[in-house]
Amino acid sequence: KRQPENPYKLLRRAGSQWMVIRVEGKDTLLVACRAGLCKQMTTLHCENRDEGVYPDGQVRRNAVTRLLAVECKLVVPVGPLTETIRVLNVHLHRHVVKKEKGFALRYIDFWDSIATLVRTMRLQVLMGDFNMALWQVCPELRARGIQATMVAWFPWKSEESGEARCDSTGIFTVSYTHLTLPTNRE
Repeated sequence: KRQPENPYKLLRRAGSQWMVIRVEGKDTLLVACRAGLCKQMTTLHCENRDEGVYPDGQVRRNAVTRLLAVECKLVVPVGPLTETIRVLNVHLHRHVVKKEKGFALRYIDFWDSIATLVRTMRLQVLMGDFNMALWQVCPELRARGIQATMVAWFPWKSEESGEARCDSTGIFTVSYTHLTLPTNRE
C-alpha cells in the first residue's frame, strides 16, 4: 500500500500506482483504487465460503465462494457516495449457480448472506464474477429488500454468429430498502 505524496492534487495522476487489498492465496480476490484518488483502504469482511465437495474426474474438489468487503476513503467526495465507498467483491462458485445436486440450498444461502452484508455493513457497490448468475443479481437482491442496479458489465459480440454475448462479471450499486419484491424461485 502506498499513500499518495500530495493526495489533494488530482491534476497530477499517480500513474500506475495503486492501493490494493488482496486476500492471500492461490485463487483470490482483490480491490484496488488509484493511489491519487484514495487515501485509505480497510478490510471490512473477508470470507472463503465452503460450499461443499464435488467430483472432478478422479479427484474430489472443494467448491469455494469468495467474498471481500473493503472501505475506501477517497481524497474528494464522489457524487452521492460521499468520500467513503464500501465495496463487496464476489466470486460465486459455478456449482452453486447451477444449483447442482447438493448445492441448491447454498444458492439461496449465498443471496441471503449478500443481502445481510449489504444491510449490516452499509455496502454501496457489489462487483464480481457471478458465474452466469449475472442477470439474477438484481432480482435475487430485490427479493431480499436490497435495491440493486447494474451499472457495468462486459458485453461482446460472437465472431462466429455475430450474436451479442455477455460475460458473467458485473458491477452494481446496492442499498437497503424496506420493500421486498417477489422472486422466481424454483
